[in-house]
Amino acid sequence: MMKKIFSLVALLAVMVAPVSLTSCNDDDVKTVLNIVDQLFQSSDELSGTEWLTTDSLHYIGFNSGAQGVMVDGDTGQVVERQFTYTMTNDENGGTTFTFNFANGGGSTDYAVMAYTAKSNLSLRNNTTGVTLNYVYQK
Repeated sequence: MMKKIFSLVALLAVMVAPVSLTSCNDDDVKTVLNIVDQLFQSSDELSGTEWLTTDSLHYIGFNSGAQGVMVDGDTGQVVERQFTYTMTNDENGGTTFTFNFANGGGSTDYAVMAYTAKSNLSLRNNTTGVTLNYVYQK
């Protein structure tokens, strides 16, 4: 799946390169990043994956349709929260997930610090600054 995404991104770069040589402004860069963002979301790469921290206190699962569940157990009691998510890329190449929690749970932004498909996922809570390192489970 990643090879397909990279192929599509390369194709887009070839198509956008002539346009970039004639005029390159912030709007052009944002458009390319939005296209890459849409490709990643439409590939639904995270759908059906489950991740667990090495201390087994935090779990995150991504379902289809940009939905998921987060389970935190570090407070001595297990808290499960359903969420929907969106993903955005900034002009510096950073990726942020916004988790919108069900039942009035608000929303939280998580910066992707590291990601390797079917291996590891590192998310930093942009509110608390805490980074959790997840390991792929399935």
